[in-house]
Amino acid sequence: MSHLWIDIELESDVALTVTSATVGGHSSHGHIPGGALLGVLAARAYPGDRETAFRRFHSGALRFGPGLPVGADGGPTLPMPLALHAPKGAAESEPLYNLARGERPESIQLVQRRAGFLDGQARITLPTFRASMRTAIGAEGRAREGFLYTVSAVPAGTRFLARIDADRPQDLDAIRQALKTDPAIRLGRSRSAELGKALAHPLDSDPPPGALKTGAGTPGLALFACVSDLALRNPDTGQPSFDPVAADFGLSEGWKFSPGRSFLRTRTWSPFNGKRMRPDMERQVIVAGSVLCFEGDCEVDTDRVGAAVDAGIGCHLAEGCGRLIHEPVLLAEPRLRMPSEEAPKAPPKEAPSHEAPPGELREWLEAREAEHQAADAAFAEALKHVRTFAPSRLPAAQWGEVRRLARLHRGRDELVAALNENLIPPEDSKARGSIRQLRKCWGKRLRGEKAGETLVAAVKASDHPATMLELLAVHVVRAQRKEES
Repeated sequence: MSHLWIDIELESDVALTVTSATVGGHSSHGHIPGGALLGVLAARAYPGDRETAFRRFHSGALRFGPGLPVGADGGPTLPMPLALHAPKGAAESEPLYNLARGERPESIQLVQRRAGFLDGQARITLPTFRASMRTAIGAEGRAREGFLYTVSAVPAGTRFLARIDADRPQDLDAIRQALKTDPAIRLGRSRSAELGKALAHPLDSDPPPGALKTGAGTPGLALFACVSDLALRNPDTGQPSFDPVAADFGLSEGWKFSPGRSFLRTRTWSPFNGKRMRPDMERQVIVAGSVLCFEGDCEVDTDRVGAAVDAGIGCHLAEGCGRLIHEPVLLAEPRLRMPSEEAPKAPPKEAPSHEAPPGELREWLEAREAEHQAADAAFAEALKHVRTFAPSRLPAAQWGEVRRLARLHRGRDELVAALNENLIPPEDSKARGSIRQLRKCWGKRLRGEKAGETLVAAVKASDHPATMLELLAVHVVRAQRKEES
């Protein structure tokens, strides 16, 4: 049996919804289901020969595994095993209890870990999602009233690793050639809109085993971890079953399923067939992350078990179901020690340059940016002087006159001359009218100096005199009203 690893990187958000329902909120998988890869690659590499097409994409000769998130070690991750439990309220760095190997402690209350994926160093990778609100569109092209729904999507930039198994190497060659010719694929829902863009590159060599590394195991106990959903059938009736049979896993008659050490969860769904535009038959499966244990009094035939696991267990193998690991290293001990240090982050990609090209638009943008910076600096200067002039109790009308002068005279020398003429009291007393009243108010003493002279000195020292004076006139009045209230 041959296999091919594919590296998938999302170019846009991808909605990998858990069910094919068309109403209600939609939650997304944290991985790429094998059925999604089967549909994409069948559309890309479907042969004209009916016999070849049936063998590749309908008989199970090609088995498309799930796309698992890439761990910090560069290898595929493992869905969180349901046998792992943490003490209630414990920190994430504390060891987890593996109840498939050890016994449940009596004095500690445990909580099952369900979310996330484990890499080869037992680091937890939690998938992130972006939710967006959508509305259905009717036949007339308008939004349908009452048909508002939410879509959850995996964000762009997420990477996955998927393995395709084949009975014949030439079937993998056709997939490899199709992806090398054009690696762009579309996944999930809303592919005709802005979602679903991804790049799929076939790898020339296998990636590091990561969390899928296997070990020797324990005598008298055979442990299997579900990498994908597991669809079992009753050998007598042919009906869906949640009761594993040892023979399906390559174990001899001396082995029996151990419910006390196994941790299973189930789900039911009906995949939507895009060709027939109808839902397929309902599937009842044991979900990924479940841990199955068998007990026996004889040795495990590792070659036989390995052949059964490589070929896949149960039904719907072409769509990614039936992927398991026999004796994963992560579940070899009763306690799983979590790394205390943070997971090493991948080196950030060089950010693309967003510098505007030279021209009128760039000049306009630079001028707007300079104006914003000048306004911020003037605002900071005005706030420094608010504490000085607020106690003067000058009427708001006088500050309005000052603001009018600042708007009328934008140059520094012109503004200083206007302030000297209107605010500084003259030597003679023949001034009349509003100017006299204005001078009279600004002739008050403020910290040893006249208020008008203090204001003129602040304007002379400012880098942005007119803007600073406008802002000062506004905020002094606000500060005085705040104190009065």
